[in-house]
Amino acid sequence: MPSLANHQSNQFTITVDDIVAHFNRPITVNEHGCWLWQGATDKRGYARFGGNCLVYGVTFRMAGFVCDEGKELCHTCPCKNCVNPYHLYAGTHKENMQDAANIGVMGQGPRKVSIEQIELIIQMYKDGHSQASICRRFNLSQAWFTKFKNGGLNYAKLS
Repeated sequence: MPSLANHQSNQFTITVDDIVAHFNRPITVNEHGCWLWQGATDKRGYARFGGNCLVYGVTFRMAGFVCDEGKELCHTCPCKNCVNPYHLYAGTHKENMQDAANIGVMGQGPRKVSIEQIELIIQMYKDGHSQASICRRFNLSQAWFTKFKNGGLNYAKLS
């Protein structure tokens, strides 16, 4: 995944308060720096405003970033309702699909597992809950549990 240094930008700095003022909608910030949209989302969980407007696309442009023709905006975090423009980059469709698969938001993975739920999964395992009971509770495959347990999604290992 490209670094933020690869962004084309006019070097604007925007804040959560700028986004709240622009859309008049609340946003919460989690411990991972995600700006979580509290307004409407589409059926896939992406932040929407006024029906067809993808909020993260607006915030990306508000920050002065450019998404060239043939590119799409890619999240660097697993939170589909994150509108933090610094968690986005302009990439190819292939890069976007690879990133989505790597962070568990596409394919046979846990599409609806939030960062908070992953942290709960990790804590439950540390507290002695069995892998099988955690998988049943969160509808996870053993393979996805192992990815979380081993830090495969940039989380601390559980050992």
